[in-house]
Amino acid sequence: MKHLVNVIFGVSFLFMLMLSGCASSEKPDYFLMAEQEYQAQNFTKAIEYYQKSAAEGNAQSMNNLGFMYEKGLGCKRNYQTARKWYDKAVNKGLDEAKMNLGLLLKTELSEPVKADRLNNDVGNEYLASAIPWIKSHAENGNARAQAALSSLYYNGIGVEKDIDKSFDFASQSAMQDCAEGQYWLGWRYYDGDGCEKSLAEAKKWFEKAALQELPAAESIMYLLYWDEGNFGQSFYWAERAANQGWADALTNLGNMYLDGIAVTRDYAKARSLFEKAANQGNALACNNLGYMWEMGLGCSKNYSNAFKMYEKATATPGGHGLAEDNLGMCYYNGHGVLQDDAKARNHVEKAAFMGSTSGMLHLGQLYYYGIGGSQSYAEAKKWLEKAADRNQVDPYVTTESREKTIQEALQFIREHNL
Repeated sequence: MKHLVNVIFGVSFLFMLMLSGCASSEKPDYFLMAEQEYQAQNFTKAIEYYQKSAAEGNAQSMNNLGFMYEKGLGCKRNYQTARKWYDKAVNKGLDEAKMNLGLLLKTELSEPVKADRLNNDVGNEYLASAIPWIKSHAENGNARAQAALSSLYYNGIGVEKDIDKSFDFASQSAMQDCAEGQYWLGWRYYDGDGCEKSLAEAKKWFEKAALQELPAAESIMYLLYWDEGNFGQSFYWAERAANQGWADALTNLGNMYLDGIAVTRDYAKARSLFEKAANQGNALACNNLGYMWEMGLGCSKNYSNAFKMYEKATATPGGHGLAEDNLGMCYYNGHGVLQDDAKARNHVEKAAFMGSTSGMLHLGQLYYYGIGGSQSYAEAKKWLEKAADRNQVDPYVTTESREKTIQEALQFIREHNL
């Protein structure tokens, strides 16, 4: 009997060793471990485990890494890294990642106000590709899905355009403290879409989103305070967004250093900010660098470098009206390039049709003298009057520059009896 007990004990011990060996050979569930660390707000550790899970091909981990880099959870906020991880998850067909990438492109990597920008359009395409997922989760209370659906209804992309639904979903998202929802709700109040127009309400919601470090909202706060003449607050919001590497904000902040608005004029600082934005393909930053080279601001005049920067600005997606005019003037004056009246006229005409009032002024003058093309007093008068019209909005220049163009156009009209 004792021998039998010893045999049974030996077999049991061997079986336990086998179980122990099996257990130790099992691969750890890095996704589950990451989720647990995330819930405990141990974000640095969560990133470590999500990365290991992503390396094994887990699409949800890739998506979650994108979100953490987007929001700066356990890491320094980095939109390009966020996009990289979202792209990886999208390539595996994850609908949630399509939504997140769409929102990222529209609110972090796209310039505010100008709805025709490339990233904004691509962002809409990603959102539209995940509509069933977005609708389902928005109706179940997912705040980011509600923000995405608000944008889709507003633009009528993949769904029938419905301003009221856009407002409703933006409100639901905003009330859950979703920065993207707050941003869209700010626009609804600003434009009076689906609600009574209210600048106060718009500003309130933009600010809530901006305080969550949403760059698009921070840049809107810059513009709102600029319109109020509160340049100190404009500087504050521009600097916040610029610190996140947002190209528009880098340019806005550079302009304030260039002109000495709410800060001591500093050409070196302005140039540094413009260069960072230009490296991201920001057209206005390229134009402003060209202007600094042309005028010798903080550097020796260099027409060749000025021409190159103006040309780079016009080559960006969507182009830039002021840069077209500046490029045209380079051809007219032979600055940095062989003098060419026909090319000067071509670029100035492009500028005028893009809404540049300095382009309108110069086109009127070229028509008057018949430089680079046909001569026409009627066309000259038409374009000069457009340049002088105070109701003519110019998206490219400051109020001071706009007034200078108005006065120059009026003077030309008077002196030439047009």
